[in-house]
Amino acid sequence: MTATAIVPMTTDTPSSTANPSGHPACSPGTRYDAVFVDDLTYFFKGDQFWTVNSVLQKSEPKKVRDYWPDVPTPVNAAYCNIAGHVVFFKGKT
Repeated sequence: MTATAIVPMTTDTPSSTANPSGHPACSPGTRYDAVFVDDLTYFFKGDQFWTVNSVLQKSEPKKVRDYWPDVPTPVNAAYCNIAGHVVFFKGKT
């Protein structure tokens, strides 16, 4: 039995700051204010949110106030309750 070494064609390492999708939610080191799962997964940061579906398709950034006008941003936490209502938490941490 012989062993064959597989050598990469390049020795370049991926950049830790690369964002191949260009989507703002995919930037390395991105921290979210809140995340919850319903039929979609919702990611909140500042006054915006993004959704990701079950096949990992991302939406464009949306303004929280356009969907939930009474919710102050940034939110600290959010979840979808058993009745299907989204509950937001905002407060000092």
